[in-house]
Amino acid sequence: MLIAASGDAPKRKASGSLEYRLSKNGTAIQLLLPGEEPMPYIIWDDFNHQFVLSMLEPRSFGSMTSNGWRGDRLVFEGNMTFAGLSLQLRQTWKRQRPAGGFSVQNEERLTDGSYQPVDQFTFVKAASAKA
Repeated sequence: MLIAASGDAPKRKASGSLEYRLSKNGTAIQLLLPGEEPMPYIIWDDFNHQFVLSMLEPRSFGSMTSNGWRGDRLVFEGNMTFAGLSLQLRQTWKRQRPAGGFSVQNEERLTDGSYQPVDQFTFVKAASAKA
């Protein structure tokens, strides 16, 4: 994970792991956190024809929506709360072909309408990670 510079803190790298998987019925991408039950993370809203990303964790929560894939990119936008701070977030998922991994970039919308990078994650397929 790359974390953007902010204040006096320089740009930095962090590591760790998260697991995503398709739900048993194939209707959602689930997030698996260590020691927790799988939770729906991204679902398709068939009524409004959009993807919905929903986050509900003790210190961060909110939802974002996307109208769908444009090439290899899926862009979500919405209001989120992180550690008590409310912000407008744009999250871009980008497929990495042919390896099958993906990256996720988070950007905060500033008052002037521009976006400032927050962090970026890179994910690999479990089979690729073990090789």
